[in-house]
Amino acid sequence: MWGRPLHFPSWVPDWSVGNIAELLRPEKACGDLPAEAKYMGNGFLKAKGVRAATIKHVEKISDDFKLQSDVVTEIQRLAPSAFMRSQYAGGGSVFDAYSRTICWDYFSDLGMEAPSSYEGVVAVYLDTMAGNFKGRSFITSEEGYFGLAPQAAMPGDEVCVLFSCDEPLPLRKTGDDQYLVVGEYFVHGLMYVEALIGPLPSRYEANRLKLVEGRYHDHAFVDRCTINFLNLRQDPRLERPSTSERSEDRPDIPPLTYAQVMEEQGVIPRGFELWKIFNFFDVSEVKPPDDGESSSIFDSNELSCICSGSDNIFVGSNDGQIRIFSQTFKVVRTFKAHDTGSITHITQIEGTALLVTISEDLSNEPVLKVWALDKTEKKTGAPKCLSTLGIHNGRKLFPISAFATLANLSQLAVGFGNGAVTVIRGDLIHDRGAKQRTVFESEEPITGIEFREGPNTTLYIATTGRILTLTITGKGQGQPAKALEDTGCGVGCMTFDEVNGDIVVVRNDAIHYYGVNGRGPSFAYEGPKQLVRIFGDYVALVSPPKAATPTKTHALRRFGGGQADNIFNTSTFALLDTDLKFIAHTETLTSEVKSLFIEWGDLFLLTLDGKLFRYHEKSLQQKLEILYQRDLYVLAVNFAQKAGVDATQRNVILRKYGDYLHKKGDYDTAMQQYLKAIDYTEPSQVIRKARCFLFLDSQRINNLIEYLEELHDHDKATVDHTTLLLNCYAKLKDTEKLETFIKSGTNFDLETAISMCRQGGYFDQAVFLAKKNQEHELVIDIQIEDSKKYDDALDYIWRLGPDTAYPNLMKYARVLLEHCPDDATQIFIDYYTGSYRPKIDMPIPAPQIPQSGAANAVSNLTSFIPLPYRQNSMNPSPATAGNQQLALQATEAMEADAVESAPEYDVPKPRTAFSSFVDRPDNFITFLTACLKQEYIDKRDQTDLYTTLFEMYLETANTKKGEEKELWEAKAKKLIDGKDIPIDASNILLLSHLSNFRDGTTLVREQQGLRFDIFRSYTSANDTAGAIKALRKYGPEEPQLYPAALAYFTSGPKILEEAGDELDVVLQKIDDDGLMAPLQVIQTLSTNAVATMGMVKKYLSDTIERERKEISNNRRLIDSYRTETEAKRKEMDDLGNKPAIFQTRRCAACGRNLDLPTVHFLCKHSFHQSCLNEVDGEDAECPKCAAANNNIRAFRKAQEDSSDRHDMFRDALQRSRDKFGTISEFFGRGVMTAATGE
Repeated sequence: MWGRPLHFPSWVPDWSVGNIAELLRPEKACGDLPAEAKYMGNGFLKAKGVRAATIKHVEKISDDFKLQSDVVTEIQRLAPSAFMRSQYAGGGSVFDAYSRTICWDYFSDLGMEAPSSYEGVVAVYLDTMAGNFKGRSFITSEEGYFGLAPQAAMPGDEVCVLFSCDEPLPLRKTGDDQYLVVGEYFVHGLMYVEALIGPLPSRYEANRLKLVEGRYHDHAFVDRCTINFLNLRQDPRLERPSTSERSEDRPDIPPLTYAQVMEEQGVIPRGFELWKIFNFFDVSEVKPPDDGESSSIFDSNELSCICSGSDNIFVGSNDGQIRIFSQTFKVVRTFKAHDTGSITHITQIEGTALLVTISEDLSNEPVLKVWALDKTEKKTGAPKCLSTLGIHNGRKLFPISAFATLANLSQLAVGFGNGAVTVIRGDLIHDRGAKQRTVFESEEPITGIEFREGPNTTLYIATTGRILTLTITGKGQGQPAKALEDTGCGVGCMTFDEVNGDIVVVRNDAIHYYGVNGRGPSFAYEGPKQLVRIFGDYVALVSPPKAATPTKTHALRRFGGGQADNIFNTSTFALLDTDLKFIAHTETLTSEVKSLFIEWGDLFLLTLDGKLFRYHEKSLQQKLEILYQRDLYVLAVNFAQKAGVDATQRNVILRKYGDYLHKKGDYDTAMQQYLKAIDYTEPSQVIRKARCFLFLDSQRINNLIEYLEELHDHDKATVDHTTLLLNCYAKLKDTEKLETFIKSGTNFDLETAISMCRQGGYFDQAVFLAKKNQEHELVIDIQIEDSKKYDDALDYIWRLGPDTAYPNLMKYARVLLEHCPDDATQIFIDYYTGSYRPKIDMPIPAPQIPQSGAANAVSNLTSFIPLPYRQNSMNPSPATAGNQQLALQATEAMEADAVESAPEYDVPKPRTAFSSFVDRPDNFITFLTACLKQEYIDKRDQTDLYTTLFEMYLETANTKKGEEKELWEAKAKKLIDGKDIPIDASNILLLSHLSNFRDGTTLVREQQGLRFDIFRSYTSANDTAGAIKALRKYGPEEPQLYPAALAYFTSGPKILEEAGDELDVVLQKIDDDGLMAPLQVIQTLSTNAVATMGMVKKYLSDTIERERKEISNNRRLIDSYRTETEAKRKEMDDLGNKPAIFQTRRCAACGRNLDLPTVHFLCKHSFHQSCLNEVDGEDAECPKCAAANNNIRAFRKAQEDSSDRHDMFRDALQRSRDKFGTISEFFGRGVMTAATGE
């Protein structure tokens, strides 16, 4: 179409025009199929072929290359975005398909594999294809194909393979079934009959044989396993399924042809579509009961129309009778619906008991009636007629050619043979009247009418020449009909698909769908059409056997009868699935079809000769088995998906497909099916098939690797699968794939992968894997147990968060303290003092030293590790690097705090770290000292730290001698010599005793107030001087030392002599403070018979004299108390028994003379009654004596309140030196008086 004269058809080459683009090499996209084409006149050529793809994207290729780098840039620019593991639509990898497309697959001519890099593609292009980009564009299709096309190609063009055409052609649709040839295409994956019979098995590839002169000899295929070349007739896809041997080995078994393969696969080309034929329906003839009426109605000429609904069949006859059939096709009810005319249309409203009938008599207007089948007339017993009305057509008597109604009977539409459409609105159910209006008129007969409900109610109208829409209600109502297409259809060739809401119209060329937005998809299916119905997912078509030109005479073939003239004509009946493009059932009938109706889940077909056939769809499993037998697994997958089967059943199909491809040797495609079914397939079933690759073909190991990688992606891999995958990498010695697997983030058993790396000596890979998955414990374990990199392990711990670092630090504390004592001690100090901060390496850019091989890949693993977990050094292990000496770049790093302040964490108890410092006393003392320097520390932790540090000082002192020992003992004494040090005295005493550290014992006892123990330690050692010193030091604070000293001084003559005058001091202190009773002193002195009478003479005389004076004083006090008591008793007796005489003349309050009323008190005070301020209900009290009386009452109440305070009594008794006096005092207060109940 480039530069040709306008009068030339696009399919005619114009050799007078020079090449705008380089011509493609001849291929064989159609195989050996002969052309099926016919010139239709007016420049139109009708050809048969297959639609293979639709162009999605077009990218113009530049051919202005000045430098070789320009070619590289252009090839990289055109490349698709995804490679790696991506699969091409035609098989193989995306990059392989791209490289073959760019170079027009010259690799096959050269007998070489396609290059795996851009540089290789450029090299081949410059060598063989330079200049071939001229006038070309790079295209991608919606199906995923790549190709080279003319620059005139556009998105939406269809890639088609026409019979006997060597290359795929781009066709651009310009009208109904009219296309423009754009040019020629090279589409990788469609150049060798793939569009007709599927792709080549993976072990084969297309190739060319060349003659010596350099001309192309023939198309051929090469077996990559045996390197055998096959010609076109030896296409491996043409092998008979029943034999596993090639045709050349069995000359008695001729190979199939492409046409035979298509026929066996049920592929029939119709226009540009391929329809596979199946037998998915069981057909049986229905035999009505032989009761006369039931059987005779179908084979008689009286039957005029038929419909179904609500589990019944409704048959209208020419005599106006309605017969209702049950599921057994027995007449269950008959009634006269119309008195005149023939019933031509009948409709049952599904889900209701309403029946609509129309009778026609060409001498009168058609009559419409609505019947209620659940109501009967009392007189006749017939169903009740709800409403009756004549259908207007402008007084023009033409037959009704189409009829449609809404489900609620609110609107009905009637089409006439004269091109008029009448719409009836009203309440026909309650007979409240109806309005009729002619909404459309045309010179062409009406062939179909259908309602479509939605926001607007739309009426679709079909004539013999047009398809139109008319808005009946809603927005746009009242506007004229809008033409959707200027091509109509025949009577009965329009129906409504209730599932998707589309209008279906069939014509001789195709099946057309019309939706809300106008015309929808079309499906080529050539041949005349007579009747169409929608049955579930299928389009039921009735076609006469021969094509006929759609004239008006043909369109009106059903209006005036004439059916009897064609009774012996045959018809073709087919059920098509337009979505999946297959024919579910097709057959030729010896009689024309009269009617199609659907009920009880089956399709029924009635012929003119009265035969009734039931079409029952086979079960899903039966249909799948049919597809399995014909190896149509792709269709089976699509079929099952459309049927809505569960994932388990779909995966069974995919697994069967994979087994089929595996058996054919197409291992790559087979593996793709196994991958799709991976979620519901037992991996062992696939692995058993794939593991043979390990022994037969190392190249096929990649399939097994791919499957195992998918298992890990779907979290279905076990430990054995991970082991097998790593073994595959090892077998291929592919370190790059191993590291790619590690970097990919695929889910796998981490423990197994790390274990395999450790066993193989890949310590750096194992560390990387553990770091990437933040398995910190594994990282440290590998560095310590395998790599012996203790510094790296400690450095890694220091970069972890507090909660993660702590358990790992404690686990390996002893090892780290042994090999890194200073740094390990510091991290302990930081963590246990709450100042721990994870470190971060801030790398300083430095020139890079080139590296190569696996070592480079290993060192680059660090780029995938989060910064907080990165190491300073990444030296590969010996097993990883082999015998190569790798010069790794020494990176400078600057350590910085992760945050300005330490992260918050729960600081553990210092005691938890003590066991880690076993055999490390110096580091332990450093740790303890640092912990004690904290500003805030728990008292219990302080006690633990001080006690442990004291123990370490003593332990260290015991290992030293001379001055060093004194130095450590001085540190120990200084540690516990303080007032506010929370130290465990019992532990200090025990440790001091075990270490023979007497200064510590004494100091601790003194600090703990154990003065009596200090004194006793001297007396136990018979150290009289020390005892006297302790007595003088602690005696004032601890008086009980004096009785103990008295006993000690008189325990022996020698001690008594050493004590000297100190005995008198002790006796004097005891006497002054009342520490012992005289009798107790005598008993103590007489115990050992050491002290003489002369030594205590003065003490005894002073004591006796003092006791005598005290007894005399007590007797005098007793006499005075008795005298006072007697006087008080006498006074109280006089007040109670003798009259009182009041001689006072003046008021004690106001001082005036007394006058009545007067109040006298026994205290001899008198008052005016008005001066007392008496309160009602209260006893009067002398104002003069009230204060003294209140004091007495308060004192008494205090005694009563304190009588129960026994704690006060015990406290006073303990502090008192005169115990008996204290008891007497509290006895007088009533403390010892027992409570008595009244």
